[in-house]
Amino acid sequence: PKDVVSGDIYWFNQLNGKRYFSAIDCTGHGVPGAMVSMVGHNWLEYAVKDLKLERPVDILGALNEGVTSTFKEKDEDGAVKDGMDLALCCVDYKAMKLQFAGAYNPAIIVRNGELIQLKGDKCPIGAFSRRAVAGFTHQEIDIQKGDMVYVFSDGYADQFGGDDGRKFLIANFKKLLTDVHALPVDKQKEVLEQTFFEWMKYENQLDDILVVGVRI
Repeated sequence: PKDVVSGDIYWFNQLNGKRYFSAIDCTGHGVPGAMVSMVGHNWLEYAVKDLKLERPVDILGALNEGVTSTFKEKDEDGAVKDGMDLALCCVDYKAMKLQFAGAYNPAIIVRNGELIQLKGDKCPIGAFSRRAVAGFTHQEIDIQKGDMVYVFSDGYADQFGGDDGRKFLIANFKKLLTDVHALPVDKQKEVLEQTFFEWMKYENQLDDILVVGVRI
């Protein structure tokens, strides 16, 4: 977290033998971000446990409706002020398939040094009146034992640092994930943390940081 509490949260669940995980980037950070994250977490739980929704695309649809109905405060334009970007994955180990839906954020699979990206839709959680919300896209891909699947917020790639105070950038972040994917997951975490703090140096942390990696 950038502050004591975070607007970035991770979420895990399971239903009918399928495993779900998500990295969620909520509006703001600190206490305001944490309050939004609680709303997101509760609606995700409701979508799976109560509505029994199994596909990530359907879960995101329910989450969008829930967040929109929860935050009644609107500006003169009618736009919901609070929302979240996220990547949501469902792993079906029996069929060895991964289902994915994303609100702006992608999922990345690294297999034997090769990177596969599943792009999120340019559609946030939270309805906006300035443009039509097109909804989310169901994506499905075969997975293999040993694959690493990553979901994350934008905090790592957007951090300023280095010798000239520039952003780390998503291209460098993808290369870093590719470089570390074969390591044990606890070692990957160490390398990601060390790389981040060495990059940040004397800069202030810009945002909350969240990276979730799952070994298939």
